[in-house]
This record gives sequence, structure tokens and C-alpha cells, in this order.
Amino acid sequence: MDKNLLQRTVSIVSWLFFSIAIGGIVGTCCIGALYLALAKQLPSLSEITSIRPCEGTVIYSSNGERLGEVYAVRRKWVPISKIPIELQHATIAIEDRRFYTHPGVDPRSVVRAIVVNLRKWSLAQGGSTITQQLARSFFLTQRKTLERKLKEMILAIRIERAFSKQEILEMYLNQVCYGHGTYGVEAAAQFYFGKHVWELNLPQCALLAALPRRPSYYSPYERPGACKARRDLVLDKMVECGFITKEEAEKAKRTPITEGLVEHRSVDEDQMKAHYFVNHTIKELVQHFGSDMVYKGGLRVYT
Repeated sequence: MDKNLLQRTVSIVSWLFFSIAIGGIVGTCCIGALYLALAKQLPSLSEITSIRPCEGTVIYSSNGERLGEVYAVRRKWVPISKIPIELQHATIAIEDRRFYTHPGVDPRSVVRAIVVNLRKWSLAQGGSTITQQLARSFFLTQRKTLERKLKEMILAIRIERAFSKQEILEMYLNQVCYGHGTYGVEAAAQFYFGKHVWELNLPQCALLAALPRRPSYYSPYERPGACKARRDLVLDKMVECGFITKEEAEKAKRTPITEGLVEHRSVDEDQMKAHYFVNHTIKELVQHFGSDMVYKGGLRVYT
């Protein structure tokens, strides 16, 4: 090879590697600067550790009879120990099958979402993990923007540093919307099936797990066909994850989607006894504790 040509080739390759190195350094610095800028706008670790879904206030008589309830959102907190393992597994299978192995963000889901979004030239798919959904629910808006997605990812990693996987799953299952004004699995179980969440069977657990993606669209009251298809998909995903057998899934699929459902009603139709007394008590509570504490603080008041 000509000596001059060899020198030019070496020079070009050297400059190429140099440019790549400089580009990598500049890119890393830009990403670092972006991270710091976004991180400053987000809650600190101490603020994250104090998060808890809001609950309504329940008013009881002196002998323990439930008189009424007021709330900003209808939610009843239950510990993870009272949530059926079938419901936990159903949620993980349909929402975030690598929940127990990722650090808050699932790289495979992110890559898949990027490919889909590039094809559709939109933010059609987010690839959010359960932890990211929790971060969005507590601290961010529902707007589909790149900035919100980046903040969501940063927050998810922070949440994973602050809580165990079971604590995150507990918060998620008590926070997420299940449609018709119900939030959390206990309120949803009582609304749809008229019983506590720990009393649900496999088909009912799969039905609840089917709802958070699009609660209104998959409502068993409004679109039973769509709800059944989604519930059956949940069961199939549970089989893929090894949570249940194929036989258990097929048996659950044969359960009519309306089986066990209570009569469709508005959450506002929850009967309140002694209206005048309860309303007077609510006014007194608001004066002493403020409306936020009364409607979101989960008070239990015995009169």
C-alpha cells in the first residue's frame, strides 16, 4: 500500500474515533444536564417516602353503625396481605411482566414503545412499568409529552430506591382507577361484586386487572364483550408468566363476564343514614380540620 495513502487512512480513522469520542462526551454531558434540570423539578426522596393515596372520611354512630362517607375519590386502603395473589399476579401479567426484575424502568418495553411510536410518528405507546404508572398518578399529569415521560422515568427509579417491590405493588393497587369513580382494589371489589377484595375468585381478579388500561371502555356494564376479551387476555398472560395453568385459564374464561356483578349503580347512590346529622358533622369537621383532611385524609369519626 502506498505510504501516503496509509497515512491518510490512519488519519481519517483517528479523526473518526476522535469525533465519536467527542460526540459521546458531549452527548453524555447533555443527557446529564437534562437529567439535572428535570430532577430539580421533581419531588425529593423524602417527599416520595411520605406518599399515600387519599381516602374519604367515614362517619359512624356511637355504637359503630356506619352513617355515611364523604370523599374526593372513592378509595379504601387495604394492605398487600389482604389482596389475593391472583389479583397481584393478574396485574403484573397484563401491566408489567418484568416488574420484579427491572429497576423501575423496563428497557425492553422502552425500546418497543420507541419503535411503535416511530412507526406511527406519535406518542401512541408509552411502555410504562407499574412503578412509572404510580409515579405519574401521584406526581405528574396525564399529558403525553416527552418531558413528562422523562420525568416519569426519573421518578420511577427514585421510587424503586425508596420502597420494596411489594410496597410499590400495594400502593399501585390502592391508587389506580378501576372506573365508575372507584380507586383501589377494595373500592372496586365492593362496587362491582359487593364484597371485599380478599373474597374475589380468579375470574373476578382477572376482570379487575383488565380495567386500569381503559376503565370506561372496558366497563363490564357498558361494554361486556370488550371487557370479556380483555379479561381473557389477562388470563392468557397469566399462563405465559407461569402464574396459572392453561386449564385454570380455560375454566375461568368459561365464567360469564356478568357472573357475580352487582346491579349497576352510581357511587353517589351509596346510602347515607341520618342525612341532617351527617351533613352537620361534616361541616364541623371541615371547620376544625379543613376540607382536604375531611375529603382526602381517611378519617374515621365516631359520634
